Amino acid sequence: MLRATSSVIVTLSVLVRTVLFVATGLLLHAPLLVAAALLLPVMLAGYALGNRLHFALWRAGVIRAIAVLLVGNGVWLAARAVALLGVDLLAPGR
Repeated sequence: MLRATSSVIVTLSVLVRTVLFVATGLLLHAPLLVAAALLLPVMLAGYALGNRLHFALWRAGVIRAIAVLLVGNGVWLAARAVALLGVDLLAPGR
């Protein structure tokens, strides 16, 4: 049930955005169509690679990779927040 619901929501979202982009002229902009045509081989290569990896990867390895990416992203975001706040973590007296 959840997969079907998610699929319908994604389909409707893409459909609405496509109609709006066509109606406003953003989707049929010539340079965009040229870029899309030039990137089509890259998309097909990514699709083929994804299909190969899907069958070659182990579940535990994927979960570990996702965990590493999440931790790395969290550290990066925390470092950015500290930098934005202007906090010097190495200053004496803190």
